Amino acid sequence: MDGFILLERWGFNKVLIHTNNLEVVNALQDRHLANSSSSLLRRINQILRNIDQWSIRHISREMNQ
Repeated sequence: MDGFILLERWGFNKVLIHTNNLEVVNALQDRHLANSSSSLLRRINQILRNIDQWSIRHISREMNQ
């Protein structure tokens, strides 16, 4: 979460997120996240909405160095 707060604070307008957690990728790509029961996911979505361009990609654990 700290990284997302820094994105917001520093005013980045383009972000590329790589993670080996497929559940996180699916959750953040879900356009109906505003209705999520997870306050953490809702807050991350709120931060990402303020960024002009962002994308998230899944990478395997083996490739995540």
